[in-house]
Amino acid sequence: GAAPATGAHAAHVYQLAAYCALVSEAYGQRPAYGLIQYRDRLLRVPYTQLLEQELLAILAQMRVGLVESDVARSHESASRCRGCGLREDCDQALL
Repeated sequence: GAAPATGAHAAHVYQLAAYCALVSEAYGQRPAYGLIQYRDRLLRVPYTQLLEQELLAILAQMRVGLVESDVARSHESASRCRGCGLREDCDQALL
């Protein structure tokens, strides 16, 4: 799709950061940036220390969620609920 007016989608930035972290680990060289291609433009996203720290914080939150028995829904998007494979069993579904 097209890039948002404000830049890249946050989820795309964190996915790119995860790829950068994997490249760094696998090849022993830290990428300076990554590229996100949208239909209408190519965005260059710097792989900064801050972005890496944000990625690590998100991963830590995900690990906590894996061991918790009850995790709250983290969005207000009906379209995300509509496409979710767990919606029928979810007590927080929007639809």
